[in-house]
Formats: sequence, structure tokens, C-alpha cells
Amino acid sequence: MKKTFFLLILVIFSFSGCFSFLNFWETKKSEISISKDSPDWVSNPQVKGYMTQLGVAKNIKSEDYKFYREVALINGKQNLIKKIYSKTKIILNEYSKNERNSAIFEKDINSIAKQVALRSVDEIKVINSFKSKDDVLFLHLVLNPNSVLSNIVTESKKFFKVNKLFTQYFSDEKSKQEIINILEN
Repeated sequence: MKKTFFLLILVIFSFSGCFSFLNFWETKKSEISISKDSPDWVSNPQVKGYMTQLGVAKNIKSEDYKFYREVALINGKQNLIKKIYSKTKIILNEYSKNERNSAIFEKDINSIAKQVALRSVDEIKVINSFKSKDDVLFLHLVLNPNSVLSNIVTESKKFFKVNKLFTQYFSDEKSKQEIINILEN
């Protein structure tokens, strides 16, 4: 419970831009060298049917492994949440273009996207971990896009009028598959 609360606070602050120290948690791809002994998922984290992300912590020390694992987890979740946020905005903008009588505004779409991202935090799972010889910890995180789609529908109902177009856009199998493809890629 405390971990979830801590992660939620970090995510909220990262969305609001209130704290510049959050860059401490970020590790840029250019700063990481992937060693030859790394498993395949480190260089290609994609898993069919899932949204994926790597969590990374550098210069880890064995005595503080739990701390660095949390840093890598926060790093990966923060990046995955950013991805969920931006893809949710794309999906909702597409829907609002099709809705003739939509009174939805950009701030509403941003609000929905934030809520979807925050609701999805607890559903992110770590499926692999690897510590390289040069003391870099990699966590392989996955999230089922169906749960994100479910969160999008739940949050969208608060803003959009639930009508035939809404039901068709978010419930039709073809549309659902298109949305899931957006989320996975």
C-alpha cells in the first residue's frame, strides 16, 4: 500500500512538473550500454499482446539492491505511464473527431488521459530482471492493453455522452483491436 501511494505521488508530481528532482529517476537510453551477456529482452523488450517498458538503474550496489530495484521500477513505470498518457490522448482525439456533437475540450482529454495512466499503475507487472556485469539493473515491465482500454472506457464515460457511436467505437471488436494496436506499438 505504501509503495503504491509513493509511486502514485511520484507520478502525479511528474505529470504536474512540480519537481525537477524527478529527473534523478530517469535514465536515458543513450546513457546505458547493453552488455553482450544481456538477455534478448533487454535489447528488444516487446512482448506480443502487451505494452512493454524497461526499468533501469545504473551503478547499483549489492547492499542496496532493494533500493535500486525500486529506482528501476519507478523509472520503468514512469516511462510506461507517459506512454499510456500520450496514446490515450491519441485515441480520445480520434474519437472526438468522429463525434459531431462533442463538447470535449483538450483539457478534458488531458484529464481523462491522466486518470487512465494513474489507474493503470497498479496493473503493471515485472516479468524479468537482469543485473549486468557493469552494475546496471534492468527490469522488464508489461501491461495488458485490454486493462488500459477498460480504463479508457470507464474514464471516458464521465466526459462523453454514451451513445451508439461511443459504444461502437469502444466496444466493436474491430475498433477494440485498432485501439489495442495503438497501445501496443
